[in-house]
Amino acid sequence: MSEKQPENLNEEVKQEEIDEDFADAHPYEMEVKEETKPVEEAPKPIEEDEEPLPDEPEEEEPERPSYEYDDEILSSIETARQEWVRKFKKRSRLKTIISIVALLVILSAWLVPTLLIRNQGLIPMYIGLGAAFVGAIGLFVYNAINRKKDQELIHEYFVAYYKGINDYALLGNGVASYEGKVEDKITSEEFNEPGLFPESKQIGSRCNIVFNYEGMDCALVDAAAQKDGGKNGLTTCFVGKYLRTHNTLTTTEEGLTIYFRGNSRALVPQSLNDKNLLEKTKYIRYYGDSADKKLLTDKVRSALKEIHTNKLLCDATIVIKTGKTYFFLGYEDDIMVLPNEKPFNPKYVKEYKEQLKTFLDIALLFNQEK
Repeated sequence: MSEKQPENLNEEVKQEEIDEDFADAHPYEMEVKEETKPVEEAPKPIEEDEEPLPDEPEEEEPERPSYEYDDEILSSIETARQEWVRKFKKRSRLKTIISIVALLVILSAWLVPTLLIRNQGLIPMYIGLGAAFVGAIGLFVYNAINRKKDQELIHEYFVAYYKGINDYALLGNGVASYEGKVEDKITSEEFNEPGLFPESKQIGSRCNIVFNYEGMDCALVDAAAQKDGGKNGLTTCFVGKYLRTHNTLTTTEEGLTIYFRGNSRALVPQSLNDKNLLEKTKYIRYYGDSADKKLLTDKVRSALKEIHTNKLLCDATIVIKTGKTYFFLGYEDDIMVLPNEKPFNPKYVKEYKEQLKTFLDIALLFNQEK
């Protein structure tokens, strides 16, 4: 989620604005891939006698795909990608030329006095060393300034990308407005509030936004969580969209947890193995206290059947507790990682928009005035 990046896109540039826990934190370092989730052993299955749902067949994609953008917002995302790539390649070429020239000047300042005018004493050599030192300092300062400029360029791209995604998925689903920036994060306490990933050791997040959907307060953030993988170090236990909505329910302390099974790429929450399994179907598992089964009305059950995991939506978990509903939506890199060298594919954003509306409409069922 490998082909080499042209034009020095592998150049190492530190990004402080963009969270390091995401695969695209350094788009000019990474190779262009279709899958960037770490390859690791799948978590222990919830039911040992059942296999993950089959993966959808991969669609063959041309080496250099092109897409049609039937919406101005989607087109703006591709425009932002092209602009970033153009500016970065231009800057990379310029930096390469200046770096080569500067190195040649530094080398000449050292070699010319040393090899050609040695009979003139030490003064020419000192002059040469001084010139070389000044050149080296100048090159260091130039690279430092460029690193900052590179950060600004990629930050502009991140802002444009997330604005496009959120405008299309939220405003396109009837949300009047939303607030939040790419730099806005959530705390570890906020992520662990529903207790679904108690084993998480490190939480990364970005673009935490708040909005109102048909009178319901909501918050949405991109999140990534890692757990202790023993000899393998930290391993990923969640990557996706973390949606939080208000509800008007009263539950037991445990609350109700609903898990939608996914394919082999799904990162199944290990905590489900310790919960009380109330009932199951081929696609859905219900966990919690039997006293909370009353929340599963016919209307709710019918709505839950509209959730379908696929290649993009790896799996999904809903945790319902008093006053708040939590949605952990495990998404594939097609929506979680910014398009880099290849053109932006609008297909996945369109899918995401439809899926997000489904989850928001389900959340509304738990937010009805008594």
